[in-house]
Amino acid sequence: MSDDPAHAEVLASPMIKPVCGACNLVCTYCYYRQTKDHFEGTAPRMTDETLRNVVRTFCQTAHPCPHFSWQGGEPMLAGLDFFQKAVAYQQAFSRQGQQIVNAFQTNGTLITAEWARFLNRWGMLVGISVDGPTDIHDKNRIYPNGSGSQAEVLRGLRLLQEYKVEHNVLVLVHGDNVRRPKEVIEFIRGLGEDYLQFIPCVVTGLDRSLPSHDAVDPIAYGEFLCAVFDEWIAEGPHRFYVRMFNNLVMAAAGLEPEYCVFRRACAGCLLVEHNADVFPCDFLVQPEWRLGNLNTDSLAQIYRHPKWVEFRRLKPNPPEACRQCRHLDLCHGGCPRDRFGGRLPGGEPNYLCKGYQLLFDHARPAIDRIAAEWLASRRQPPPREQSVGRTERAHKPRRRPRARKKR
Repeated sequence: MSDDPAHAEVLASPMIKPVCGACNLVCTYCYYRQTKDHFEGTAPRMTDETLRNVVRTFCQTAHPCPHFSWQGGEPMLAGLDFFQKAVAYQQAFSRQGQQIVNAFQTNGTLITAEWARFLNRWGMLVGISVDGPTDIHDKNRIYPNGSGSQAEVLRGLRLLQEYKVEHNVLVLVHGDNVRRPKEVIEFIRGLGEDYLQFIPCVVTGLDRSLPSHDAVDPIAYGEFLCAVFDEWIAEGPHRFYVRMFNNLVMAAAGLEPEYCVFRRACAGCLLVEHNADVFPCDFLVQPEWRLGNLNTDSLAQIYRHPKWVEFRRLKPNPPEACRQCRHLDLCHGGCPRDRFGGRLPGGEPNYLCKGYQLLFDHARPAIDRIAAEWLASRRQPPPREQSVGRTERAHKPRRRPRARKKR
């Protein structure tokens, strides 16, 4: 299907939205909830037939280790029985010697002991969203009645810990926590969590023409990352894990990061909606970016779609300001979404550019040193683990999630 390893990886790494944007929370900054407006007239839950087709399609690729990333909305609304069927189909359709990896992003409120046992049994990697201390979290991650969700989230997190489910914590950085980095770090580390990722809030709703009014301030975001970096670097070789920093070390070592924002070309995963429609990215779930439907189209057809070709060309053509930047080798112009088609005030090449430059200027000497030490000692570089998308996605470093191998 593709001689390009990056393409092959993408085409074997679906991000699946079994309930579209349906969620039991109404987070104030959600970027995906309104996506359901593009699918009027379809059921909000993936059917058994579609689930079967989707799993079979990706298990039949030549890739030795397909990665299935389950997201929403809140994917647990699909029900435990849905995912039990998903695992059964994976076992039925996987080829001899093929390993299957599953990852799961959740708001954490629906985790029960039964769910935790299931996630542990099948070695599923779970990302759980926590914004920081209660006053921050409960202001934005709320139920429809306006009440905060943190008590239920922490109950779910404790179940993941109790049942030894592989997991990490995702923090969305926004206006309410961006100026409180040390409090956020201390709170999450105080929960016993050492595997973290920080994602900036840039767009919300369906309008992707410009940053939303809830978008994090770029300079404040850079300062936040610098503060987290200082905490991270101070802990020495056995420091806690921050996905962005690990990826920067990979880039400085001349390796290809797994984090799509810092890669040379967009190569994360195909987005598969509840009705089997396929899109190139979860920020491009729009009618004009539809690549096909897995109930009727093959991956080979999707791979040849003109919009997929167009998508793959977006990042390798950064603005001229990026081409002249001293840090181009680290971020390669950032996410094309954050360029907003050149419409940013002041001609900024990327909405987050000033923030990234703050971080890179601050952290680069240490990043380069760590990368050089790894290369000089011939130690294994930071592992290229499977990520689950860009925002609200799971990622587990250092320890690879247990894959199920068909014998």
